[in-house]
Amino acid sequence: MERNVQSLSNDRLHFETWKYVQDTGPTAVLKSGNLTPVVTSFAVILVDRALFFQKGPDPKDFHSKIVKSPHSETQFSTTGSRRTST
Repeated sequence: MERNVQSLSNDRLHFETWKYVQDTGPTAVLKSGNLTPVVTSFAVILVDRALFFQKGPDPKDFHSKIVKSPHSETQFSTTGSRRTST
């Protein structure tokens, strides 16, 4: 499977809904076919869409979003038709 690096960064994450700053460590936005994973070096709490907005991809531009987090706000489902929590 071929992968392309869309962007690399190493800055702190400022949440859009919480007054909290988190260190993501070196972060990459990759592209492989129709998949665009955002990969962080450190574990992060995905409580809103800030990771995507600050690193490049806008969630509105994607048909589906898969978020691996024990806590995610409804902002993730405002641009999609269905939300499933696991």
